[in-house]
Amino acid sequence: MLGATNVTGTVPCELFENHELRSLMISVNPLEGSLPACVLESTTLEELYMSRLPLTGDLPDSFSPDSQLRVWYAINKDPVSGDAAGPGFTGSIPSSLSNVAHLAFVELSHHQLTGGVPQLPARMRMAEFQSNQLDGSIACEWRPLAGLARYMCQCKCRCCCNRAVFVLQSQFGVASS
Repeated sequence: MLGATNVTGTVPCELFENHELRSLMISVNPLEGSLPACVLESTTLEELYMSRLPLTGDLPDSFSPDSQLRVWYAINKDPVSGDAAGPGFTGSIPSSLSNVAHLAFVELSHHQLTGGVPQLPARMRMAEFQSNQLDGSIACEWRPLAGLARYMCQCKCRCCCNRAVFVLQSQFGVASS
């Protein structure tokens, strides 16, 4: 855990050479530059918390088909003041996100992301993209969820008004707002 520890500089790729790294929290640090591709290329990382970072630029489209990532939390807003941590990420949501079979939670709100939302992995439980400049609809592919009696069979997700919240609820189907 390196959250709120005043780590400076750029995100070091050397962190991801440790194949035992499963969870990384680098939130609330004065890091600079853009997110290097090595972060999303990791095949061992399961949880990535990188909120309230002053990183900028396009998100690399570099998710590995062997990714074990389950949680990617990268909100760009201070929960107390409501201020943005920085300009945030730009460009589109990486299309390789659809390769991340284990991904269940993704939060990419309050950035400057544009375009549509790629196909979301079948195990997705919550995806939040509020306060971006997204357009189109969210591509959904529903399958029976392991261990659940219900199927996720509706897709009521729309990106509109620069707000898209997508929440799958196992007992109630799909809810969006």
